[in-house]
Amino acid sequence: MRAQRLQRLALVFVAVLLLLIARLFQLQVLEHEYWTETARNSRIGQNTIPFRRGRILDRNGAVLAADRQAFDLYFRYRDFRRGFVAAQLLEALRLLEYPQAGLVDCLQNGEQLGEWCLLLKPENLAGMDTPLQDDLRFYLTGLTGNRSFARRTAVQDWFDQGNTTFASAFPDARDYFHQSLIEARHNLQFLERLLEVEEPGSLLQRLEDRRQQLEVMVARAALQDAAARVYSSTSSWVRTQLSKPGEQREEILGHLHERWELDGTLAHFGTVLAPMSRRHSIAEEGEPLSADQQAFEDFQQLEPLQQAQVIEAVLAHLRVVALDDVSGVLRAQTGRIHRLRVIALERDLDFDLVDLLSQQPDDYPGLYLQQVTQRMYPIEVARMVVGSLRLPTEDDLIEDQLKRERFQDLRRQLFRTDAEEAEFRRLRDWWWSDSLAANERKGQEGIEKVYEPVLRGSRGYLQELEGGADGELPLELLFSPPQNGIDIKLSLDANMIAAAERVIPKVYRDTVPRLHAQRPANLTKALQQFNPNAQRVGFVILDLETGEVPVLVSTPNVSRQEYRDNYDQLKDMRDGTPLRNRALGGGYYGNEQPYPGSTFKPMVAAAAMALDPSTWNRRYTCTGAIKPSAANKPIHCDKRTGHGEIDMREALKKSCNVYFYELGNDLGAGVLHETASKLGFDSAQSGTGHELSLATRLERKANYFAPLKELQRDILARMRTSIGQVGVLASPLQMARLFGWLATGELVRPKLVLESGGASPAVEALPQLNISWQTRERIAEALSAVVYENGGTAYRTEFPAEWQIVGKTGTAEVAKNVPTHAWFTGYFPADQPRYAFAVLCENTGLHGGQIASYILKEFLFTEEGKVLLGEAASNTANGNEEAPR
Repeated sequence: MRAQRLQRLALVFVAVLLLLIARLFQLQVLEHEYWTETARNSRIGQNTIPFRRGRILDRNGAVLAADRQAFDLYFRYRDFRRGFVAAQLLEALRLLEYPQAGLVDCLQNGEQLGEWCLLLKPENLAGMDTPLQDDLRFYLTGLTGNRSFARRTAVQDWFDQGNTTFASAFPDARDYFHQSLIEARHNLQFLERLLEVEEPGSLLQRLEDRRQQLEVMVARAALQDAAARVYSSTSSWVRTQLSKPGEQREEILGHLHERWELDGTLAHFGTVLAPMSRRHSIAEEGEPLSADQQAFEDFQQLEPLQQAQVIEAVLAHLRVVALDDVSGVLRAQTGRIHRLRVIALERDLDFDLVDLLSQQPDDYPGLYLQQVTQRMYPIEVARMVVGSLRLPTEDDLIEDQLKRERFQDLRRQLFRTDAEEAEFRRLRDWWWSDSLAANERKGQEGIEKVYEPVLRGSRGYLQELEGGADGELPLELLFSPPQNGIDIKLSLDANMIAAAERVIPKVYRDTVPRLHAQRPANLTKALQQFNPNAQRVGFVILDLETGEVPVLVSTPNVSRQEYRDNYDQLKDMRDGTPLRNRALGGGYYGNEQPYPGSTFKPMVAAAAMALDPSTWNRRYTCTGAIKPSAANKPIHCDKRTGHGEIDMREALKKSCNVYFYELGNDLGAGVLHETASKLGFDSAQSGTGHELSLATRLERKANYFAPLKELQRDILARMRTSIGQVGVLASPLQMARLFGWLATGELVRPKLVLESGGASPAVEALPQLNISWQTRERIAEALSAVVYENGGTAYRTEFPAEWQIVGKTGTAEVAKNVPTHAWFTGYFPADQPRYAFAVLCENTGLHGGQIASYILKEFLFTEEGKVLLGEAASNTANGNEEAPR
């Protein structure tokens, strides 16, 4: 009988042994790679390597925007609490439930507070949970300065079998601890001097503030994990369900409130567990606060330490009434958040600081150098076109956070399907290389925004296995180099733009003395309205061969620093704001509407001659005004005494309004609307067709033409639109395109970007409108007379004859008692047109030939302007005639 029992026991033992061997075989052989990867994941450290954003260059290669390498100082509390003596002491005291202390107290009074630890006996720790004992043993071992295997074993033996104080068991601990405090104080003071901290000791207080904020995050994340267990879901699901008000939020909070036997209101509990998104948590101005909003506001009034205490009190209550829901969550979240949360302390460190932290990293545990890039704009030209960067918005960060949480959920799964594994790897690569960090900027406007996918690179990363054998370096597991962004070259010429910006204030200063010398008929009114300090100008020069835009100027403008410092004041400006681009024309207010005035008349002339070339010789009589049949009062010519009988050439030269009132009315609304639409005046959505047109607001509503039915119905609107008023708006860039068409017969699409690594945003090409060479010749003859014949509206500007300027002045009325706009548009040279131009001077109260034409003239006299004249002259010398003249 006894032998049979022994035999059965032996068989059971053999069976258990075989099962154990089989399981070990499964773990060590069959699932070796999986468990190796799982172990590594628990000890992996991953450092990102920043990319360089692509540069933005002008057409000559001058740098308009580029990244500069710099170093920032970051703080990771996990490493800080493991290696900095005051943090080790603080964590040990917290485990011992010492009355509240902070980092500053632990460093300043460390010798006294340390006695709590040094005089401990194992019997004092008898009631402590095993995980907490493990943590305390880790910090006590650190205080002895020796983390070798032998010392860790000795500390474990003291915990298990000792009967003396910790200081007695380890006689060197007190001296080492005190010396560590002295060195830590010295190192911190030295670091503060390099950081130029104004108040000694304030750096450690900043770290303490960050630590307290982390404790709030840890406690709340632990509470959310507990709630997730109740619903067998994830903490991200809990946050999503509670992010906005409604029945679902109330139902979840009510269920948890009852299950956990909580006191207080649901609103208070909801704020503690998971406050709603910011737009739901803050009431609109003037609206009464809801219960949730009041609870949120009350909670926000608490200091971070008090907030953490409130949440930890709930967790302590749960350990009594719902242990299964809360067991282990606080410790797990402490490890996760302390490891993953890295906080920026200082930006753009000096070399001495970088050198110190590179050479002596062990003296400053938890403080890390992070190589970063700063966006620099060395040349302050075309700010709105080049664009700028911005920090991520709340929506950006929420989108990123949802992806991160999905990645963490997949990472925690023991087994993943093929589809989940593919998603996990895709999200891992995105997180390490392409996710948008909280301090990483992205394109906000201009080229920086439109070409964000081209300019932005992807981060590299270095993944290391942490915590190897004593004295060994970390093991490199995975390295991926950063991929830098691609450079973009613009057609803008920084030197020419700077020259134009210097010319504009000079012309404005010289205008009043010049008017006194010339004594025009409108002198008195002009001097009353003109303000030489209100320099609101849009100036464009367009290359008719290539579509390039070497000159694109808008004034007034502000530097990027002024923009950042004074944005709140600038954004509220309604008159003369520097926050709109006058060369592109969008974003205007009432008094700035870009009516083209008389510069629109050549288009009406071209439309008329396209129907009947003999219109060139048609004559109308101008008596200074005309009264349409449907009007209550007459509409006037600029010359109130009239021009008498006048043909088209003279009407263009002298800018006769009555001639074009009559001509536009005879043409009819259909011809006007069709011609203007085909030339891009009715393209409020697509703008002038350059790369920024669709993606920015720089041209918003700039180019407009009245609806056909309105022109058919309203004769007064039709007649006034024919002289560039009421029914038509245009930016300087659009007017340069119009005159390019008058010069060459081709409506040019402006080309702002010359080279980039990606295709330009798609803009549908406008259909081309034919114009005969004879029509172009006749209009060119009339517009040359504007500039070079006595009586021409730009004659007094005295352009050199060899420049062959073909131009049209314009005076655009905006509103009653509002100073008029002054325009000068055209092209050069007349023989072989190479460049079209447009100059708009807003609200000057002057004629175009009194100020706008002088801006072009003064610019062409600069060294930069002479470059364009030289290229234009070379074009003429080559004799590239496209049609007989």
